[in-house]
Amino acid sequence: MNKINPLYLLGFFILVFLLVVYKTEVMQKKIVLNAQNNVQIEADAKEIYLLKGRWKNQKQMIIRLKKILEHKAFASKVTKKQRKRNIYQIELKNLDYRTLDSFVNKILNEAIIIKKMTIQRNSENSASVSLECSL
Repeated sequence: MNKINPLYLLGFFILVFLLVVYKTEVMQKKIVLNAQNNVQIEADAKEIYLLKGRWKNQKQMIIRLKKILEHKAFASKVTKKQRKRNIYQIELKNLDYRTLDSFVNKILNEAIIIKKMTIQRNSENSASVSLECSL
């Protein structure tokens, strides 16, 4: 009968032990990395939820539009305010360049989804604006 050398067995067990320790370290690093990724994904999800709430809130968007249109510089210039399903259409006529600039700045600085905006020059000093906002 052949005898197994105890040094070979000891070497085999040491090799298996080192392999298990190495694999454990690799798995721990992967777990830490995945935990960090989960934290980042949670933060991104919260940010998306907040942005979606801000940009997809129909009532708030209508309130913002009405607030802009009720401004004393624009109230007399509004010729059309119409709401169809998910679209809010606005037309303003005979705006001078300062009023037009103010209106465009206010619209672009609000959280409003603009589908279409058309500015037409009526004369040298006046223009008309047609705006479609998605709700």
